[in-house]
Amino acid sequence: MKYRDENAKEASLKYEGGTMEHLEFVTVLANPTKERCHELVELL
Repeated sequence: MKYRDENAKEASLKYEGGTMEHLEFVTVLANPTKERCHELVELL
């Protein structure tokens, strides 16, 4: 989770101060979570 959070913060810095900063942060956070959910579903 630490890596995920740091990665999201780094990605959002290219939009620092702009309206896209938060959107980029949340999107980068969501992608690995989504991928992990798919992996877990496949295990069932």
